[in-house]
Amino acid sequence: MSRRIIYEDALARILKLCKGETNSVALMAKIVCEIHYSDDRFDWTGFYRVTEPKVLNIGPYQGGHGCLRIPVNRGICGLVASTGKPH
Repeated sequence: MSRRIIYEDALARILKLCKGETNSVALMAKIVCEIHYSDDRFDWTGFYRVTEPKVLNIGPYQGGHGCLRIPVNRGICGLVASTGKPH
């Protein structure tokens, strides 16, 4: 099965699971779970959220713990958070 079909199927499941959901954390959890298990190449899938000034905290995720807190001036995630631009 092609990656495109896998992702199209995952998107269809995500849209169905998220229909009517208004809680942002619940939405992130549903999305992460579907993305993580749609492709066996992923060993970590998740969100980091700004929960206090200049700090990213791990949000809903699947996989190992990753970085639990990231200052916005550290690493690629911190760089993206501080600039608002993908790198």
